[in-house]
Amino acid sequence: MAQAGKERNANDDMNEGLFTREGVYEVGIGGDVKKLAEYYSKTADNYEEFCDNLGYSGIQSFARIVERVQPNKEARILDVAAGTGLFGKKLKELGYSAIDALDASQGMLDRARSGGIYKSYICSMVLPDQKTQVPDNAYDVVCVCAGVTLGHISPKAVPELIRMATSGGAVIFGVDCHEEVVKNDPDFKQETIEANLQALVDTGKCTKWTKEVISFFISDDEHLPVYILNVA
Repeated sequence: MAQAGKERNANDDMNEGLFTREGVYEVGIGGDVKKLAEYYSKTADNYEEFCDNLGYSGIQSFARIVERVQPNKEARILDVAAGTGLFGKKLKELGYSAIDALDASQGMLDRARSGGIYKSYICSMVLPDQKTQVPDNAYDVVCVCAGVTLGHISPKAVPELIRMATSGGAVIFGVDCHEEVVKNDPDFKQETIEANLQALVDTGKCTKWTKEVISFFISDDEHLPVYILNVA
């Protein structure tokens, strides 16, 4: 337990196996992606309880967007920042049968594996300046439900998401535009993201992009902009 009178920090979370929004933001602001993966691994057993307490309603809305964009239930889908499999479970409930998981935290993937949701499990970071081990043009849909946030996946990594998608496929991602995120990294401003997406259309990487906004947590007024890219 954190000592009385001492302000709680991310190390306390990891020592106790307790996932908190404050803790994950603290590590994210620090910019150490390996420590972030460690944070998730050490708090994986508590992660779903944290989401349940907040009322993680956004994953259902996000899954319905995927279903509308790609109704073929045999389509190959990559769930990026899959975590313990909460979003993958929603896709499976909708009838999708060919879902793979990618996450930077082996501990989270180990927890997801116990649910039997995914066909394969890929432990990798998604960074703007390097490829993951995922082959080019591998998936009909590449989706990131909640991983585009501070210290996790940068909006600058969208071209890498596009690389993994088939021609004619889709990339679907939500962006955490929380005030604390934008304050620490202006790349998360919606106007910046949208200008970069339009540049991808102008250069022929995508044929178009659209945006929807969904409620994410029942317990607060937070909304998540969701971007849908049609891959050229």
